[in-house]
Amino acid sequence: MLEAMSEAMLEPLSKTVSEPAPPVAEAEDFSPPLRYPFLIGVYMATNAIPDAYTVVDGPDCLFFKTEYIHGKHDVRSTLLDVFGNHRIALTNVNAGNVAKSHGDAVLRKIKQIDALPGSSVIFVSSLPMVTIIGTQYDTLVRDAQPQTGARLIDCPGRSLQGDWLSGYSDMLISLAHNVDTSGGVLDPKKVAIVGHLMDRTEGDHVANVRELERIVAALGLELVTVWLGNQPYAQLSEIRDAATILAFPLGEKASKVIATRTGARVLDMKVPFGLSRTRRMIAELARATGTEAAADAFVEAELRELIPRMEWVVPHIFLGKKLGFSAAPDLLGGFVQIAQDLGAEVVHLSAPCFDNHLAEDLAEDCDAFPTPLFSPKMRAIRVEMERLAATGIDLLMCNTELRQMMSRLPSSRGARAPITLEFGFPSFFDHALADRPFLGFRGWIAFVDRMANALMAAREVVASEFPPHQ
Repeated sequence: MLEAMSEAMLEPLSKTVSEPAPPVAEAEDFSPPLRYPFLIGVYMATNAIPDAYTVVDGPDCLFFKTEYIHGKHDVRSTLLDVFGNHRIALTNVNAGNVAKSHGDAVLRKIKQIDALPGSSVIFVSSLPMVTIIGTQYDTLVRDAQPQTGARLIDCPGRSLQGDWLSGYSDMLISLAHNVDTSGGVLDPKKVAIVGHLMDRTEGDHVANVRELERIVAALGLELVTVWLGNQPYAQLSEIRDAATILAFPLGEKASKVIATRTGARVLDMKVPFGLSRTRRMIAELARATGTEAAADAFVEAELRELIPRMEWVVPHIFLGKKLGFSAAPDLLGGFVQIAQDLGAEVVHLSAPCFDNHLAEDLAEDCDAFPTPLFSPKMRAIRVEMERLAATGIDLLMCNTELRQMMSRLPSSRGARAPITLEFGFPSFFDHALADRPFLGFRGWIAFVDRMANALMAAREVVASEFPPHQ
């Protein structure tokens, strides 16, 4: 019976394809895109390594990008320091002195940071206006390394070509090229994960790491490190002993670099967002490590605990509901599967980044889905929000920017504003102080719990319009 219930949960109940209205033609729309810059990803990766610092060769205006993360998106961030020992350090070059810059300011910043207690790794990046003068940062870092106690790593600046996810991925690649792997001995029981997007260090992402550790441990294995998982540089270095590396989409290139250096086996994985993708990750890891029996027992126990909780909410809360989702591309397919498992219809998908970050064909796993919008122009996405509000959407999970846009739409007579929940980057007004994962089995139930409560709150609003007779 349990198997039948679990299979039923994984069978898509919605077959309707919903296409969004075509966005405004690019040539006609000169509004800025809904996309975040390269250095945001660099800062985000720095934030996710507690003893890391990053020196950026550029003007002081770059400092204010830290405020997208510290204290706004991540209330537990340590990027900024009350004594001025910030983990993002700038050389403060400007248009007047950039031509005279030969890396001296970078070396001074490196020395200042290296003198601080607890600085284990220092990344060096730059802005294109400085890079164009030809400073050889890789040579500078190589020559300075013997004089410092911290590990120095060059992360070439690609602000003109990449976006925030490019910056995050490039930091992983640079780390993979330079992390200390000396003395490593591959252990078949040790596993590493590369490509986890830890956009903040609050209870959602910290709990994601704990859930990944729990899943791997259930197979009799050890998850030695998560790139990135709010783990110090020394723990990131333990990847030297991992015989198996699970590569999430953002970490595929970095994983191959590490595997070349250590000889580890790389398993390309979709992010375990939802029941189906969590089960798939466990099955693939189990086959690769010979732990199928433990995996089967673990999955059965998890489903036996979780599936009965959905008996009432699926038909009464989710069935037939119209949902929208805007987040990083590696979560889009998982969300569609979650919605279809619950009997809901997905009517909007978007991501605030370039489309090259979508590393899968959604049609392979998803029964029906709208065409995702990548890096949409602000005018076009506003048109899309107006369409959703007009045609009807029950719940939209999105970042702060889209949530505020939706809330500011002029309300039509008699219509209720769509329910929105903050999710993804940036989330300025929703924070996870307690554990609230969204990956793995526990993440699935926590994520569904958030959506169910939002939809039930919407039902309360409807009920209040038709009060019972006194």
